[in-house]
Amino acid sequence: MASKIKIYCKNLEEYVEIRGGESMLEVSRRLKSRLGFDPICVTVNNKVRTLRFEVFAPVQVEFFDASSRLGDRVYILSLCMLLYKAVHDLYPDRVLRMEHSVANGTYCRLYGGDDAVVDASVVQTIKQRMQQLAEEKEYSITSAEKEILDKEFYAGFATEDGTVDAMFEIFDEYGY
Repeated sequence: MASKIKIYCKNLEEYVEIRGGESMLEVSRRLKSRLGFDPICVTVNNKVRTLRFEVFAPVQVEFFDASSRLGDRVYILSLCMLLYKAVHDLYPDRVLRMEHSVANGTYCRLYGGDDAVVDASVVQTIKQRMQQLAEEKEYSITSAEKEILDKEFYAGFATEDGTVDAMFEIFDEYGY
């Protein structure tokens, strides 16, 4: 039988009793009505974690939704990873570079391949693949793709607060 532990929830400004090994997703579902939002990520002792993170000792947690600065970053990085996966699936001979932020967006370039022109039909094809992947939630990533992500994608978005590490945990957990 799992032991009971108390964690401090900054959102509620109080201690909450949980079972040892309970995930932050389970805790967030239990606290949803009190939180007033659906969290998409959590910090545990000020480190960004996925909601699948399991707690075995007393910690301090804070939940975030997409309207928060951190939640927005996690959401945007999720979309970037989804874009990367879609491009890799559709155009394996091309390299996607997410180069910098531009007015509420990210400037991307597609390099290589026989037909390097990116027109409206290419954008539409990528968009459709992203929507398909988001609906499936059960596609897999090969070790070669993971290696490419580690080298190319991660390097472009590495942060000191662990946001990208949390996104890779999510990527692995859902099989992206």
